[in-house]
Amino acid sequence: KLPHFGALVAMGALQIFANTDPARTAHLRRVANKLILFVGAVYLSLSVFILAAAPYFMPLLFGAEFAPSAQPMRLLTPFIFIYGTSRIVAGIVDYRGRAAKRAVYLTVSTVLNVILNLVLIPRHGAAGAAVATSLSYAPYLLLSYLEMRTSLAPPQD
Repeated sequence: KLPHFGALVAMGALQIFANTDPARTAHLRRVANKLILFVGAVYLSLSVFILAAAPYFMPLLFGAEFAPSAQPMRLLTPFIFIYGTSRIVAGIVDYRGRAAKRAVYLTVSTVLNVILNLVLIPRHGAAGAAVATSLSYAPYLLLSYLEMRTSLAPPQD
């Protein structure tokens, strides 16, 4: 399960973000940026691998009848990146005391996912579901990231 890597890093590193001392904000911003870059680079690398290898590995692992499943797998790669990276961003938002806002962002993405599924699955099947999933969770990452940045903004004097 690819997203577990982000959860593993989150469990090991995010507790420091519970510190609300304004003097530590600059340090926390630097740590947040490093964590996001590290986890993002891992998921980006995995996504590139999946994009390149899915047409070969899907039939190899599951049999020739699963060769067409390579397309939906490739279409899910943005979701893999988004979901994995969001584990860090969302964890920081939670530790900064803004879990309620993040829950709203997740609700928005879930509703968007249902709507996109209703529109895309009848026409495009599994590929439509993959696109719906990848597109619908992008706002969750973006909104959570913006919330994280706000929570780590320099203190106003």
